[in-house]
Amino acid sequence: MAQEERGRVKRPARGSYRIRRDLRRIGLGMLQISAHTTNQREYERRNAVVGKLIDDAQVDVLRALQAGRVTIEQLVDLDRRNEMRGSQIMGTVAMKRSLWEAWEEMAETAGRKPETGKRYLVSMRQLQALLPASANVGELLVTDWARLSKEWARSPSDWNHVRRAVSRLLSVVLGDKYHPMRREIVARIPILKENQRVPDLSPAVFWRIVGHAREDVRPVFVALVATGLRVRTEFLRMDATNLLPATKQLRVPEEGKTGQRTVSVPAEAWEYVKAAIPSPLQYKRLRALWQAACKAAGVDGVVLHDLRHAHAQWATDMGAQLTQVQQQMGHSTPLMTARYARQRDAKASASAVGRALRKRG
Repeated sequence: MAQEERGRVKRPARGSYRIRRDLRRIGLGMLQISAHTTNQREYERRNAVVGKLIDDAQVDVLRALQAGRVTIEQLVDLDRRNEMRGSQIMGTVAMKRSLWEAWEEMAETAGRKPETGKRYLVSMRQLQALLPASANVGELLVTDWARLSKEWARSPSDWNHVRRAVSRLLSVVLGDKYHPMRREIVARIPILKENQRVPDLSPAVFWRIVGHAREDVRPVFVALVATGLRVRTEFLRMDATNLLPATKQLRVPEEGKTGQRTVSVPAEAWEYVKAAIPSPLQYKRLRALWQAACKAAGVDGVVLHDLRHAHAQWATDMGAQLTQVQQQMGHSTPLMTARYARQRDAKASASAVGRALRKRG
């Protein structure tokens, strides 16, 4: 066999052999990597491992080797343990990576929004309290997820965020969201039932709270309940350019879960919305002022985000179609909006029973 086909040795100044392979026939160009050894016998072994990958047409592995996502040392280690098994190579390498290093790398690059990476990092910190510091990705396969879910001290929502983060991590490190290892691990992680918030907030109670709020933030609270916007990721990113006065709408400043959208503003609330955008305060201060107003009004258990829920519930109660409410809220599926219809139907059922109780004879 020609020398070019078998691989050619170069001895750079630092003394380490280099592996050079022509991979153009499989669409990968030239492979030129350091063998990371100055020992000729070890170099030959490492070069032979690359030859096996070429002979077996392991394009994904060769591409990863070329890009530095897998090292020649990792592949040689697999070869020594007879674990160079076709399509499982990348999965086997990935499973030996440090779990926490892989997670940090994933959190920095995954997701289009900064909030996504932040959410992944929060999930990682929660999981770090449960798994050893030396854990590798493969330990996710043998973790007793059922036991951990029963011992989980935080909310079901937090647990499900961890589950989603693990799923995303495995998709990244394995290079394929349909990889059988990812599917097997995620299938072992229970989904906990989340409690859906149904705020006890009527229009009359809302206006009572607003009446106890600081005057400069009253328009903000009215704008939030009138539009149903997400506080941090939508409302607080708006400025005057997001106002569409001719149609009394707001252009959501960036793509949400359902893509770029506009939200409509009731004519009765337009002046409040204009006064509220851009917001005079940031999230923490707005939340504190809302809580203070609730306390002054003698109302417990209603948080700032509940204004979004109240918008959807009031719209549904007043006869808006679920598809209309879904569009306004930016829900990705009708199921997310259906709970407001269930509340409306429950109220209708209670009213019917009330009418029956009034019949005494």
